[in-house]
Amino acid sequence: MKFNNRNVYISEKAKIGKNVRIGDNTVIYDNVIIGDNSIICNDCVIGEPVNDYYFTSSYENPETVLKEGAFIRSHSIIYAGSVFGENFSTGHRVTIREHSKFGNNCRIGTVSDIQGYVELETIAGCTAMCI
Repeated sequence: MKFNNRNVYISEKAKIGKNVRIGDNTVIYDNVIIGDNSIICNDCVIGEPVNDYYFTSSYENPETVLKEGAFIRSHSIIYAGSVFGENFSTGHRVTIREHSKFGNNCRIGTVSDIQGYVELETIAGCTAMCI
């Protein structure tokens, strides 16, 4: 996959580490922290605002943290307020709702839908299912 830097939006309030690659058509919202050596593939949304954004004029995005070595595959959406340990990775088309916590080396399989307020320990996984 090539990283052409086309149609990428990164909030001025986001903090991006060293050697981070961000794919085309990706949005990084306010208060997102992405650790060094991470990869965010094409068509992703990181720090998607929670429901209050649409109803509260004073809304401020909660902090979203992807620690070092994150690998987020294409078309994934990560809502605001979640924290991900080192070497966290997803398959394609994963949705992770707000205020979830994942330890180091967690993996979430392709087309998984995590509905928020979830905590998974270090070296946990949620595999994809073929039908």
